[in-house]
Amino acid sequence: MAGRHQLEFEVQDALGFIAILQRGRAEKLLSGFNLNYSQFTLLFLLGNDLDKEWTVSGLASHMEMKKSGISKIVSELMDRRWLSHTVCADDRRRKVVRITRTGIKKRQSTLDAMQPFIASTFAGWSASDLQAFLVHLARLKEWLDRHRDVP
Repeated sequence: MAGRHQLEFEVQDALGFIAILQRGRAEKLLSGFNLNYSQFTLLFLLGNDLDKEWTVSGLASHMEMKKSGISKIVSELMDRRWLSHTVCADDRRRKVVRITRTGIKKRQSTLDAMQPFIASTFAGWSASDLQAFLVHLARLKEWLDRHRDVP
C-alpha cells in the first residue's frame, strides 16, 4: 500500500485498536458497578434524552445489536429497576423503554466514578488538542451513522 491508501488503513487500524483498548478498560471499571459495557451504554443512551421514545427494535437498530440481545439487556436492567416500559395506547404490541429515576442515579454515579479514568486518559492533551480531535471524530461519527447499511 502506498500514499493515501496506507494512511486510510493506518487510521482504520488505530481506531480498531483504540476501540479494543477502550472497551477493555471500560469493562474493568464497570465491573465494579455491577454493569457490563452494553448495559452501561444503554443506560447512557436512554439518559441522554429523557423525552425520546425508544422501542426495543429501535434500540437494537441504533446500537447495532440483535433484537434478542437488546431484549435481554433491557430485561436485566428492568429487573434492577433501572429501566421501565410502557405499552403504547395506539399499538399494544409496541413498548416504549425508559430509564427510571433509579437508573438515572446509577448512570450518574457511574459517570462520576469514570471521570478520573477519562481525565487520566487525556491528561497530556490541551483543550485545543481535544477540540481539534473532537472535530475529526464528529465528522467520522456522522459519516458512519449515515452509512450504517453500507458493508
